[in-house]
Parts: sequence; structure tokens; C-alpha cells
Amino acid sequence: MKTIMGTWKLYAAAGQATGRAMLRAPAGLVGLLAAQASIVLAMTLFAPLGLIGGFIVGFIMAAAAGAYLHLLDVSLTSHHAVGWGVIRESMGRYVWEVIGVMFVFWIGGMALEYVIPDARLLTAVWLVVFVLFNPAPEMIYQRHNAGSMALLSDALSWVKQNGPEWFAPMVVLGCGIVLFDPDLLLPYLQAFGPRFDFINPSHGLAPVLGALGSGNPLTIAIGILVPVLTHLVMLFRGALFKELGTGGRRSRAWQSQF
Repeated sequence: MKTIMGTWKLYAAAGQATGRAMLRAPAGLVGLLAAQASIVLAMTLFAPLGLIGGFIVGFIMAAAAGAYLHLLDVSLTSHHAVGWGVIRESMGRYVWEVIGVMFVFWIGGMALEYVIPDARLLTAVWLVVFVLFNPAPEMIYQRHNAGSMALLSDALSWVKQNGPEWFAPMVVLGCGIVLFDPDLLLPYLQAFGPRFDFINPSHGLAPVLGALGSGNPLTIAIGILVPVLTHLVMLFRGALFKELGTGGRRSRAWQSQF
């Protein structure tokens, strides 16, 4: 019972930190949409250039992800309102850390596709990878690990220590998504984890633009909700990661008595 109460207080603290970060730094949400817009522009300009264009787009995606991670960091750690200038300051942050992790998964992905030709089995393997290295984004902007392999190793160790508390909220949200639309479950799983897919325009900018073009008020409201939900989940993950770093289950159970 003490453990349950300690875990509940953990989520409550993370939720409060998420709300404060959302209110003090609206630039974080705008920065997410701006990062996704830069990816759309990059794909439009450079994708037709073939392999070289693909590398340019990949670099811009890494830069966009790194900039957004910096915005999350500032949103969660600042004790006062965050100005819009933080978006400009975020440019170039964590780009090489993100590239390092992306490169590992790019190489690993090609190897897996060669070894595992079955699409369903490959998806299952990627799901395991998603679980094992899930907190890689938070590792980058809260632990500042040097080297992608060291970062992924630390993420794996961290999941072993904090897995139940870390994944429980994601399971609850995933169940809600399945009830709303089962086809959205896989994109949801891919959005929050070591593949940095939260930066994909499909998780923010694309639904907003599509909804605005529909002219339907309900569709517009749902479209706007998508990037807000993406940003809230990323803030909550960051806050929960920070809270889990302050102590283990026994210490939380003991603190819940007071």
C-alpha cells in the first residue's frame, strides 16, 4: 500500500510539473510545430536530390529534434516565464547526440530488415527495442551522455530499474487511444521513444493543417489537440524521468507516510 501511495504521489508531482511547464513556456509547443515545419520544408527542397538529399533531411530532422529537446529542458527547469527567444537559442542544441542515436538505429534497422524478412516479426522486434531504450530522448537532455552507445546502455539500465513506473502511464494512454482508434496505436508507440518520431509532422503540424482545411469546427478542434497532446506527453515524460531520478521505490514508500 505504501508503494502504491508513493507511486501515486510520483505521478501527481510529475503532472503538476507538466502543468507548470506548459503554462510558463508556451514557446515549447510553438517550437514543436516550428521544428516539424522545418522538416516539411527540408523534405520538399532536398528529398528529390536522392541520397545526398536524404542525408541533408536526416541532419535537419536531428537538428529539429535536438532543438525541441532543449525547449523541453528549459520548460521543465525554469522557475519563471520563458520568453519566445528560447526558440532561437534552441537551434543547434543536442544535434550530435540525436544524430548518434539515429545512426545506431539506422544501421540496426537495416540489419534487422536483412535478418528478419517477416514484417510482423520485424514489428515485434522493433516494439521490444522501443521498450528497452525508450527514455533515450530524456537521457539526452537530462543526463547529457557522451557517446550514443553509452547513452543507450544507460537507457537500458534505467528501464530495468524504473520500467513499471515509467511505462504505466503510457499503457493507460495507449488503452485510451485503442478505444478511440486502434489504428493509431502503432504511430503512438513510435512517437515517444528512441526513434525521435515525436518530431514527425504527422504528430502535430499535419493534423493541424488538415483540420484547418476541412472547415469543420470539431475536426479543427481535434486537429489542434494532436500537437498539444504530443507536447504534454513529452513534458510529462521529462518530469517523470526527473522525479524517478530522485529515489527508488523504498524511499518513495517511506516518504508517502509523511
